[in-house]
Amino acid sequence: MIEQQDPLYAAQAELRHMKQTVAALRDELEHAQEQSEQAVQHAVSSASSETAQLKMTITALRDELDESHASRGKAVRQAHAADEDELRQLKATVATLRDQLEAARMDKDRKSRVDRV
Repeated sequence: MIEQQDPLYAAQAELRHMKQTVAALRDELEHAQEQSEQAVQHAVSSASSETAQLKMTITALRDELDESHASRGKAVRQAHAADEDELRQLKATVATLRDQLEAARMDKDRKSRVDRV
């Protein structure tokens, strides 16, 4: 009982208890900091992964869009070339028909003159 009544003993016991409390709180704080750091690292890793996936998606979509533009441009050029070819053929046909019509008129005129004579 002397130990319990001794103020020095009580102060030392309280000091030991406070040191234990401080150590426990320090451990808890360190554990909380570790968990926080892990959460931050996980969030950064997740964001980096998502960013990489989005960049790959953007690249794929850009490539697809470029391919689509190139394909459409090629189709337009082919259609334009086909139209020009058809126009040349039609002009040639018109010229041929004019020549044939002119030749037919000349033949008709000759026959008319021959018949009159």
